[in-house]
Amino acid sequence: MTEVQQGIAVAIGLCTLGGILVGYARWWLPRWRRIRQRFDGAIDVLFGRPAIVDPASGQAVSPKLPSLGERLVAFDRDVEALKQTLAPVAEVADDVAQVKKQVSEAPDEGHGATLREDVRIMSRFMEAHIEWSQEWTSRIEQSVDRNTLDIANLGETLAEHEARIAALEAHRCDPDG
Repeated sequence: MTEVQQGIAVAIGLCTLGGILVGYARWWLPRWRRIRQRFDGAIDVLFGRPAIVDPASGQAVSPKLPSLGERLVAFDRDVEALKQTLAPVAEVADDVAQVKKQVSEAPDEGHGATLREDVRIMSRFMEAHIEWSQEWTSRIEQSVDRNTLDIANLGETLAEHEARIAALEAHRCDPDG
């Protein structure tokens, strides 16, 4: 081989090596980064990760991501609390069904009119309970992703509804009402 042929071979080799490096940088590297990001995201979802803090300001850029197990435990706890809280709603529904049955079996005299009034009043309270349970169901569904269910006000709301039911019971038992 002459010196010219060796120079051409070196130039072709360098161009080939440059083409391989450019192909790696433009084609393979972005794909590898996407694959790695997906893998890292899956690992973060399964095992969680600590909060990401900006070193310059000290503020959290991204909150702590709990592991899948922690989120499932929190979700189960929230669902169990919701079941216990909504149990009175099911009892009210049973009461309404019993009163409706009594109304349908009652004669058309004065007693039937009182029962019909009771059914009307209980139906209003039942609708309020249904709206309340739907509101809390939607709050739980919204908080599943955020894992931030706040049940602090749930007891107060339940107490308000129990007071309404007590008022209804007092109205039902009052012969003048």
